[in-house]
Amino acid sequence: MSIRFVTKTGQIDQNLAPVTRMVCAPRTPVICKLLKRPRIGGERNPAEMPGLLHLTECDGVLQDTEVHVWHADLQMPLDQIESLYRLLDPEEQARASRFRVRTPRDEFVVSHAFVRLALAKYLEIDPRDVHFQAGENGKPEIADGDNLRFNLSHTHGAAVFAVARQRPVGVDVERIRDDTEAMELAERFFSPAEVDWLRSQPVSARVAAFFTCWTGKEAYMKARGTGLLAPLARFSVIPHPGNEEMRLEVLDAPEQSASWSIRQLDLETNLRCALAVQNGKELIVRVRKWPWSRAGM
Repeated sequence: MSIRFVTKTGQIDQNLAPVTRMVCAPRTPVICKLLKRPRIGGERNPAEMPGLLHLTECDGVLQDTEVHVWHADLQMPLDQIESLYRLLDPEEQARASRFRVRTPRDEFVVSHAFVRLALAKYLEIDPRDVHFQAGENGKPEIADGDNLRFNLSHTHGAAVFAVARQRPVGVDVERIRDDTEAMELAERFFSPAEVDWLRSQPVSARVAAFFTCWTGKEAYMKARGTGLLAPLARFSVIPHPGNEEMRLEVLDAPEQSASWSIRQLDLETNLRCALAVQNGKELIVRVRKWPWSRAGM
């Protein structure tokens, strides 16, 4: 199942093909103008969130009680993109060559090289020696059976990578677009509780609120490895104003609700991002922008 995010005019720009992602099901990107992000419940500073700290070094040290989240810019000079291309394996290079539009191709290359560079730090190997295999429902895993669990998401110009030990993790990031039909999409795909929550938001904030809810839902689906195969209306992810924690309610399996932690992450003004971790309520989440200049490029 795939969801088509459409603009108020009902048009989808065919020149912006979806960037291939390391997820379980394809999605069509929202094609519309950028929205200056309204805040819900006031400003939130990640450094002030309980259990949410900044990473200080890219040293590959990851404790069992931590989740690391790196976010990266995907726009860079052509010569750097070509250097990153050489880090990809033949299958990834072949996938990159199939893109007909330059921008999605470059973002595919940079985001997949980003994953390799980050995992190489934690595995203490060369980025070209990171090997992947398809796990349950096609979710990518590290091929050598290491206990690292990771997930990647990217949107136009930005990528987010999350990594933890011995527990499933999912992340989703979306760039907010101002002519998304938020209520129409919510009524088609969200649970009744999510629709009610979205309708309760100020009209001026509904598009941003839609993306807050959507990223929480997709982060959870990606962590479970179901992608968009899961019935979207059979579970709810409800944001809490002024609090990074999101409330999960799984209608057919209420016992799962307490075993997952879903958090909003503030990265940039016009982005929404969420992180889902199994048995992660007591974990420390560390967040930092990826240091391209010190990442072995």
